[in-house]
Parts: sequence; C-alpha cells; structure tokens
Amino acid sequence: MRDSIFSEESSARIAEMQEKYESGKKDVLIAEGNAQLERRALTIKAIAVGAVLFLVAALFAFRAYRVKRKGEAEVTRQKQVIEAQLKEKELLLREIHHRVKNNLQTVSSLLSIQGRGITDETAKQAVNDSRLRVKSMALIHQDLYREGDLTGVQMEDYVAKLANGLVTSYSMSDRVQLDLRVHPINLDVDTAVPLGLILNELITNALKYAWPEGRSGPVAGVHGGSKGRPTARRRDRRRHRHEGPGTSRGGRHRFRTRHDPHLRQQIEG
Repeated sequence: MRDSIFSEESSARIAEMQEKYESGKKDVLIAEGNAQLERRALTIKAIAVGAVLFLVAALFAFRAYRVKRKGEAEVTRQKQVIEAQLKEKELLLREIHHRVKNNLQTVSSLLSIQGRGITDETAKQAVNDSRLRVKSMALIHQDLYREGDLTGVQMEDYVAKLANGLVTSYSMSDRVQLDLRVHPINLDVDTAVPLGLILNELITNALKYAWPEGRSGPVAGVHGGSKGRPTARRRDRRRHRHEGPGTSRGGRHRFRTRHDPHLRQQIEG
C-alpha cells in the first residue's frame, strides 16, 4: 500500500518536474527568438539608416559634381571669351601697326621727293636725316606687324636692320663693316621708338664723321656704352699719330650723339 502511494507521488513529482523543464525550455526558446528578432530589427534599422546616409551622401556628391561641371563649363566659356577678345585685340594692334608703318613710309617717301628738289646741301641733308628718322620708326612697326610678336621689339634684330639700312642709305657698304653687339632683349614700343631715334642719330653721326674725305674703315660697331648709354666706335688696325679730337688710344674714335632729353626720359620710364 505504501509502495503504491510512494510510486504515485514519485510519478507526480517527475511529471511536475518534467512539465517545469518543458516550460523553462519553451521560455528559453521564446527568449532566444525574441532576442533574434530584436537583432534582426536592429540590423534592418542599421541598414535603413546606412541606406539613407548613403543616399544623402550620393545626392550631395551629385550636386557637388554638377556644381563643379557647371563651374568648369563657365571657366571654359570665359576662357574662350578672353581668347576671342585677345585675338580681336591682336588683330586690331596688328592693323594699327600696319597702318602706322604705311603712314610713316608715306611720310618718308614725301620727304625723299622733297629732298630731290632742294639744291641747298645743308637743307637737303636735314631733310634726308628726317627721312631716316621716320624710317627708323617705321621699321619698328614693320617688325611688329610681320613677326607676329606684338608684345615687344627684338632689339638685336632691329638694330641690325637699322644699322645696315643706314649704311646702305649713305652708300657706305663697301667702306664699312658692321660689328653689332646688342643684348637680345625685347622692348615695348614706347621704349623702342625713342631708343631707335637715338640709335639712328648715333649711327648716322658715326657714318658721317668717322671717315671724312672718303676714307674707309675696317670695322664700325654699336655697343652698350657706360652707364647704359649706347656708343659707336671706329676701330682701325693702323695707329695714327694725329687723329684729332675724340681719338682714343689704338686708333679708336668714339662718337656719342646729343639727343632730346624727352627721348631719354621715355627710355628711363
């Protein structure tokens, strides 16, 4: 009897324990499921937030790209406008130099025609000197028009053309050999024109007075003088005992020209 009662009590306890175990197991499974659902929800939220942030960043990047492209397009357009304006100004400057050159050549031709009808040698020489001065200015505008570089005058080439032209004008090509030493620099028109006039006077005086009475000379040179002043020299291989005023040691004659102080002021800026 007792054994039967004990057995029933044991079975009831076992059943109760089994039920509690199963209930606890279900609670654990439910808790794990809830935790998993929460993790999934957090993951979904993180993905959603990331997607939103990525979309916002993409929108900002696209907007910045459009702004950049628009800015580049505007810069390109402005550059094209500036280039077109520069080309227009270049054509205008070229045309101006061409017209100035033609006008100066016309003046030079008129002076040449006028000089032919003058019998007085002093007046005729003065007209010819004026013609050569005008020609020296026309040469500057001619170089600017033909060479294509409107920013300045290449002085080395200009001085060579000027000196050779003067030698030819005075019919001294067979008597004078030029030795030109000029720094290869570019000068703007405002500086080149007065400098060209001064060089014209300098070379002209050298050609007139270096070899009087039809004498010939081996070399004539135009150099950079002291303190930035140009000078012309006649160098003779022979030594002369009596060379006269202006003669330096070794048979050298140095000539400087007096020029308008306004020309020097223009050169010195």
